[in-house]
Amino acid sequence: MTPDQLAPFCVSNQRAIVLPVLNDAMQRWKIDDRLEIAAFMATIAHESGMFFYWEELASGWGYDITRNPKKALRLGNRLIGDGPKFKGHG
Repeated sequence: MTPDQLAPFCVSNQRAIVLPVLNDAMQRWKIDDRLEIAAFMATIAHESGMFFYWEELASGWGYDITRNPKKALRLGNRLIGDGPKFKGHG
């Protein structure tokens, strides 16, 4: 993938930073079919606000065993503090 193919409305210096990482990930996980690439890129672009956000905005406490046990357990957060510790790793 070339920089101009990656979210053309994204700031160009962000594309230059993200592109090698995404190409490596796609190669590593064998994301090589056009539909798989499109789904992968659409999800990442949406979730990151077109590569503007590098970290989840929520604190992570909403995924913690102390505040939301059902959701926390579904996500694998079993100890107090796992929500914030593992936020955005899903």
